[in-house]
Amino acid sequence: MFLTCTISFFLISVISSMGLAIIFVEKRYDFPVRRFNVLFRRNIRKINPKLSILGECTVCFSFWAALISDIFLFIYSDFNYFLWPLSGFATSGLVWVLITYLNLIDNDS
Repeated sequence: MFLTCTISFFLISVISSMGLAIIFVEKRYDFPVRRFNVLFRRNIRKINPKLSILGECTVCFSFWAALISDIFLFIYSDFNYFLWPLSGFATSGLVWVLITYLNLIDNDS
């Protein structure tokens, strides 16, 4: 039971982090997302100016989005699930593969 829940939460974390990163970064100029992206980059720039690039990098953002989704899953699972570094690396890798594949397809046409 524990292993099944862990695998399920891991897949939920990876998929939701990929979706969050693609929406937040790739669609950053579209209507509902633009406001949040600008506010995020403006506020994070106050912490460290170099971190504002995070709102422009899908792979980087997906790593940190996995932390956000794992925190929610950690609370939801009664503090039993937290595989953030692993889910962050998996999400970043899958996003990078997806973007590379789509760019390869786009260059062929």
